Amino acid sequence: MKALVDEDQINKLITYMDDKTTFLIKSDNYFSFNGIEPKTPKDIIRIRKEKETNAFDMLKLDDHGFNSGINAKNIRNILLGYSGLASHWDINYNSKTLLTVKKKNTDKFGVERNEETEGELSEPATDAFLKSLEIANFKQYFIKSKRSFSFYIDNMHAELVSVNDIGPYLEVEYIVDKNSDINKAINSVKGLFSNILGITEFDKRDWPTIIEQNKK
Repeated sequence: MKALVDEDQINKLITYMDDKTTFLIKSDNYFSFNGIEPKTPKDIIRIRKEKETNAFDMLKLDDHGFNSGINAKNIRNILLGYSGLASHWDINYNSKTLLTVKKKNTDKFGVERNEETEGELSEPATDAFLKSLEIANFKQYFIKSKRSFSFYIDNMHAELVSVNDIGPYLEVEYIVDKNSDINKAINSVKGLFSNILGITEFDKRDWPTIIEQNKK
């Protein structure tokens, strides 16, 4: 579930961040048969190149007059690309490539329920998989660039994100197994938004739609 957040709401979320909070840059490539962009994709193939570093360490790197430290203004500026920290984004990152196959469903309330299979790919395996997609006539149809601050609230994964410089959004994910109570998970995520941030309405659009509508 995701919703736009302002600086006051980001300040409330900062209290849940600790020294394990990470900053990530994710470059996602989505593939479909013949490269045709599906309007409401249900089955998704994605290759993600991801760079990760400690958020607190990253904020100490700036030497261009940027106020170091975890605060709402800094986080918003970094997510939206306003910070001089961009010059440091290739330093001290752990990098990896992930393949994700996802079955996606979004209900009328904006609750997204996904079945995901994910694994890390080596560079040779990535090249081999891309060639396999080409042979099967699967082509890239969408590229997404995402920056995020990642942390946990109870057993829920929270991310303050921007996608293609749109945001900031809060995305909250609750991971369950097949035998878990899905409604409990949904209520927990809704409760987080409502109790901490006063948010009861969610953005039901997928990212391709959000990006397209922001171009207008």
